[in-house]
Amino acid sequence: MSSLNLSRHRKRAIICRVLACTLTATLLCLVFFPFSVSAASIIPPNSRQEDTQDVPEPGIHEILRRSSEDDRPKQEYPSPAQGKQQPLLEEPQEAKQDENYPSEEQDENYPSDEQLVEQSASQRSEANADIASAMSYISTLFPDELQLKGLLAPFAETGEAHVRDLALRVRIFKKAFEAWEALHLVQNKGSMYQQDVIQRLRQLDLPSVNLRKSIQIYDRFRSYINKMADHLFPWTGAYFPDHMSLHAALYSGGRGIVITAGNDQAKFLLTSIPSFRQLGCQLPIEVLYLGDGDLDEEWRDKLEAMPGVITRDLSHMINDVGWTLKAKPFAMLMSSFREVLFIDADALFFVDPEILFEDEEYIQTGALFFTDRNLSPQDDKRAWLRQVLPKPISDKVQRNNRLWTGESVHMQDSGVVLVDKWRHFVPMLLTTRLNGPDRDGNPEQGKRGIYDMVYGDKETFWLSWELAGDPGYSFHDSVAGSMGTLETEQDIEESLTPLKAHLARESASRRRPKLNPVDVETESDVPPLPTPDTTNTPKIPTLCSPQLLHFDRAGKPLWWNGWIATSKFKEDHGKMQTFDVYVKEPTQVLRPENRDRWDVRASNVVCLQSDDVTPFTKEEHGVLEMIMEIARENTPE
Repeated sequence: MSSLNLSRHRKRAIICRVLACTLTATLLCLVFFPFSVSAASIIPPNSRQEDTQDVPEPGIHEILRRSSEDDRPKQEYPSPAQGKQQPLLEEPQEAKQDENYPSEEQDENYPSDEQLVEQSASQRSEANADIASAMSYISTLFPDELQLKGLLAPFAETGEAHVRDLALRVRIFKKAFEAWEALHLVQNKGSMYQQDVIQRLRQLDLPSVNLRKSIQIYDRFRSYINKMADHLFPWTGAYFPDHMSLHAALYSGGRGIVITAGNDQAKFLLTSIPSFRQLGCQLPIEVLYLGDGDLDEEWRDKLEAMPGVITRDLSHMINDVGWTLKAKPFAMLMSSFREVLFIDADALFFVDPEILFEDEEYIQTGALFFTDRNLSPQDDKRAWLRQVLPKPISDKVQRNNRLWTGESVHMQDSGVVLVDKWRHFVPMLLTTRLNGPDRDGNPEQGKRGIYDMVYGDKETFWLSWELAGDPGYSFHDSVAGSMGTLETEQDIEESLTPLKAHLARESASRRRPKLNPVDVETESDVPPLPTPDTTNTPKIPTLCSPQLLHFDRAGKPLWWNGWIATSKFKEDHGKMQTFDVYVKEPTQVLRPENRDRWDVRASNVVCLQSDDVTPFTKEEHGVLEMIMEIARENTPE
């Protein structure tokens, strides 16, 4: 009897053990079954063989389209017996959200299973579709033999005809360059990378004859785009192997301030940069110069002693053999920042300069410019614009540009310029050209440069955008003004004596002398006006000052150009200006009563007649006093 009971106990133990093993196995299957993935879904697309024996050979567009479609993962549908079972790849999403599981941010070198699957299927198929589309597009952009010969021919024209010819070529280059980048550049984790296109074409599993045709198209277009780039913008080769490398480097460059300065302007920065920091600006700053003879080591040491400031030698980055450059646009282009806030060495702010990046127009367009003084109405500039701009001329020019409307020969003040170089790369390249090899004319050779047609670099920014066919820019919606103290009748009378001498000197030399590329203290912001009628004493308030004041969208003082001295010339740098009030120019300058409100005097002093006179507030006076105190500490006795 006891042996029988023992046998029963053994049977029960065996059954329990079997059930326990079965349950354990079942639970293990339930745990691990959702993570199983069929081998077909992770096999690389290029490991699948295509049967092309009975298919006629298609053209390159159809080949690339079919290849990208074949590379897409095939969706697996459940059988009827499975009912409403969820797709196998949906369940692991729970694990991706586990806080204990290393995320991409926690461990970039340890991707999750889901990420590996996505990369091997979805992302690869999307990339193949992109490269197929890009290859199809560039094959349509080839010029014929005659067109190519014309595009690469030397520029034979000068003056307006040259500018128009340049614009037409740049627009063709811009379209081809954007297609070329779409074929190569891949964004990953906040940076831009160049992919090996030939290897990617191999991965499309094209038949050998069609792969050869695709590579031939690629090689031919590569030769074409490089020749165009070298013909139009060859000077960046000293620092970057090609323009796509330069452009890709900008993608993750962030925001920063760029300033150009030589030995004569560096002293301004000992005041302006600390004042920016006092106003709360923490942006990194790059000061660019043109060789040791422009900014010596002693000044570079002083500037780099300030937090967040580095100096960079622009001469190492540009091949400028045979021509003279204007440093400003080159410094903007070659700086390490993607979004550049360029500030003249003698420009100062009432508020943190960084707030300009939050301007609604800048966010929308990626380029923000400021208007110059609205003076010198002139009607013939519309005819000039018709000569240089390809048709159709943009609405921005026809509706808002002063050169077109006849309000003024001055549109832009380039003392502060804000540009996202990633969004507007080709217009920035063109701006450097207009301020480089196309800058100066040569009367002996019958050549007219851009500076013979517009005054300095000021108009070359918006003009480059228009010439390149890029409408993505905006002008800050505010008027210009002046700041200082109101003039008395005696002050006005006394100022006329040096004015006459100044006008006499200007009339003796019609051609403006060549200047140091980064010289801001000897170059006037505005050209001289014809001799005014000095017999009429103004009967409305007049403010004479070298400072050009700009306002924010609420009409409050924002920044000004022209330093804090009584003039921008070296001998007057120690003579501090008195700032009591500011005035705004009238908005409708074409009305008879508003004409000639601006009056250019000697020493780059400009007078503005205006009824709109406003005293500075206590806070604004505080900023002015802070700036002057810093200047006094850094100005030798």
